[in-house]
Amino acid sequence: MLRDQPSARRRPRRALQEIEYKGLLRWAYLQLYAEDPGFRDALSALYTAHCAHWAGLLAQVQHFWQTDHLNWSFPVTSEQARQADAYRAAVASLAQRYGLDRLPDGEQVIHNWCRLTADLALSDGRAPAPQWFGQGEGWGGVYPDIGEVVSREEWRGPAVDGVQWRIVDERRAPLVHIAIQDEWDPRREPMAEAHERILATLTAQLDAELERLAADTEARGYVFYDTAPKAGQHLRWLFEHVALGKTYPELAARDLGWDGAHQTLANAVSKYARVLGVTLSRRPRGHSATV
Repeated sequence: MLRDQPSARRRPRRALQEIEYKGLLRWAYLQLYAEDPGFRDALSALYTAHCAHWAGLLAQVQHFWQTDHLNWSFPVTSEQARQADAYRAAVASLAQRYGLDRLPDGEQVIHNWCRLTADLALSDGRAPAPQWFGQGEGWGGVYPDIGEVVSREEWRGPAVDGVQWRIVDERRAPLVHIAIQDEWDPRREPMAEAHERILATLTAQLDAELERLAADTEARGYVFYDTAPKAGQHLRWLFEHVALGKTYPELAARDLGWDGAHQTLANAVSKYARVLGVTLSRRPRGHSATV
């Protein structure tokens, strides 16, 4: 399971499906590319050289792999096919130069930005905005209901091949049950002490209820990820290692500065690389390729 385990009753963040957690981390990782001046310049150069002159067709090509088979989906000229070949090579070069080829769909992410930029240029003349790289990324999944059953309906469908189908629709709600009945004798107990005593009973009930709902939520596939206050730093290390060619010792000397720190840093980078599906090589790639 990919989680930073929270301590009991802490649960500093809302419950997430694992796909949500990965999606948020992926978005944050791609934003590091959008914030890097060198990458933004290279992305703009790619669009100017290989996208602007065939924006009308590019805006219609949803998948990057289609650029290798344009004639399957579109009537194209030999010149447009040549432009698509040059574009495909330029995207692959940029992806390799900045380590996006180590993402399972890194070339597609670049293509998504190029296609969206072409579409916006055609619709309202908008100029390329490399700072919006990765903004169109999304994720989806199933969000099961949590809590106790508050309503239930059943229907019996027609028998098929002798099998009687029964459809059950249950609605759940995460209800918090707290009930307290106590007493206070003002003749024997100061109000402040009674308040503290009764509040302690109430708090114990509330904690127990929240823990019960948290356990039910986890049982239905959600995870309470801890605040992970260093996640931003660890993602940046991953980005600088993969995209900018920084070595672990270089990053550790700059940001940590203690003996053996590079191994701790490498472990942190590896953790987030696994979550994001980034392939790490033993030696970071340089920037010999050009767009």
